[in-house]
Amino acid sequence: MNLSIMELMTLVYKLLNEGREEEIQKKIADWGKAENLPLQDNFKYQFFKASYLYLTGDLQESLKIAEELYKEGKKHNILFNEIDAFLLKWSNLFMLGGVFNLWEDLLSYENTLKSLLEEPRSESQHRLAFVYYMKGYHFRAINDYNNAIIHFKKSIEIFKRFDTGPLIFPLILSALGMVYTGKGELDLALKTHEESLSYSKGNYMIINIVNATSFRGIGEIYFQKGDLGTAIEYYEKSLRIWEKYPTWLAQYWVGLNYYSLIKAFLSVNSSVEVQEYLNSFKEYLKKEKLSENFYWYKLSKARILKSSSRIRNRAEAERILKELANLFPVGQVATTIVVDLCDFYIDELKQTHDLEIIDDINPFIERLLNESKRTNSYSEIAITHLLQGQLALIQMNLGDARKYLTVAQKVAEEHGLQILARAISTEHDKLLEQLDEWDVLKSKKSSIIERIEKSSLDFTLDRMQGTRALDPPELIDEKPVLLLIMGDDGVTYFNHSFIEGWDEEDLFSGFMTAFNSFSSEFFSKSIDRIKIDENIILLKPVESFMVCYVIKGQSYPALMKLTRFSDAIKWKPEIWNALNKAVKTSEMLDLDNPVALGHTINEIFI
Repeated sequence: MNLSIMELMTLVYKLLNEGREEEIQKKIADWGKAENLPLQDNFKYQFFKASYLYLTGDLQESLKIAEELYKEGKKHNILFNEIDAFLLKWSNLFMLGGVFNLWEDLLSYENTLKSLLEEPRSESQHRLAFVYYMKGYHFRAINDYNNAIIHFKKSIEIFKRFDTGPLIFPLILSALGMVYTGKGELDLALKTHEESLSYSKGNYMIINIVNATSFRGIGEIYFQKGDLGTAIEYYEKSLRIWEKYPTWLAQYWVGLNYYSLIKAFLSVNSSVEVQEYLNSFKEYLKKEKLSENFYWYKLSKARILKSSSRIRNRAEAERILKELANLFPVGQVATTIVVDLCDFYIDELKQTHDLEIIDDINPFIERLLNESKRTNSYSEIAITHLLQGQLALIQMNLGDARKYLTVAQKVAEEHGLQILARAISTEHDKLLEQLDEWDVLKSKKSSIIERIEKSSLDFTLDRMQGTRALDPPELIDEKPVLLLIMGDDGVTYFNHSFIEGWDEEDLFSGFMTAFNSFSSEFFSKSIDRIKIDENIILLKPVESFMVCYVIKGQSYPALMKLTRFSDAIKWKPEIWNALNKAVKTSEMLDLDNPVALGHTINEIFI
């Protein structure tokens, strides 16, 4: 048996992709007849067999073989055998839902393989590519999107050097597409899922469910973009694949696809199709011997009942949702349930105009935040804070609304969710532009409907339910006006105008009034911008200093520059030492004092 493990792996993928499964079975049968195989030949035979079983869906048997090979590899101190068996064991356990206790082992093998690297096409590199792929899945599972992208891309770059690459790419790219969707980068997600499908070959379980995952991902993207026809087409493709596999994992995805299809047809009031899919869902439950208490089925029924205008049906929807909320305290299903409940109560708020309903919503918002923090779902944390801000607006608590928007944007920015951060920043700018209008609404005791329409609350709920894409405006550079560095006592240590001959006295006076009134909010980061006349003043605390950037135009690109500048003045010793000296001497800094300050401003702002 002269083939290496890497070549055997390539062979089993290649034969399956070409529909030559009988050849694999014959090879396994022939090798199985051989007696007294040498240790390494027996390992190769068992590994080939277990790889085939994994790819075609006999996960338990494949896992059993992988665990035996892993023990043998450790027993005989054959490192590559141990690692290969571990990677196969991880693959099976991932499909069976139990890989998180293998994280430390994965890191250990990564370090070992890095120490063994020889040349770019070495077998240790090939194994390292699998480790990066598996780490990418781990980071995706804990919603660490940036690390997931880094590791998936590392894996792809290594696999490009090997014949195995195109065979593995569908698995990596499908997962990468889901990560981009999580970040709100829908066009990139769509492109990645389509690339995954372009590499896909063969008709065996693993490749089929990878395709089903991409089909569903594409359906979600088109649904958010408002193309319901295409969304439904891809949900259907995903559903039909998952229905072929009688596993608990398939049951989850079948239920989710039925729920999504029903949600899509409800959005266009297609009651006939809604009932047809509910009936089909019910038939599937009978076939799989599942109860009608299956959570996706009950959620689908609740959605249908919630869409009714009859009080009795809506009351039943509320009962089902609350019952499910008690059954599922944590997890992604729990998040779906709680978001549906929030939507239910917002609908009730629109109908009754009773602000006390927000008291019913608040406990569910707290659940959303707690669950999102537990799972590191930073996009959900940011959007939930945005929802809190908009509910505060409806209650005419403008100060609280601004604080929640600031926190929401900060969460999105810190975790690389730039599209979401831009969208939240746009909402914040809009609020500042409309402060006078909100004051008028408050004085005339406007209707709840007026406030909801003005607050963009419906858009946020749609986004939380995955029914609308984020569509922030095009980035346009701001017009810089003034840059200040102040102490927490309001003393100015640096003051630079970007407009020659500009009279800043009125603006500065207005700003100082605001600063003295709200300095604690500025330094606690609960407010990151204020508006005076046509100018927006952006604020960034840096220890005991406050950096203020006055602009006209969009806040978001300006905030990115302000963040860079704030980091620079702290981490460049020449600037930081000069600032701290100025506190003691009351000296004003300028562009040439210190020289690094002028260079930094030119680099970032000019």
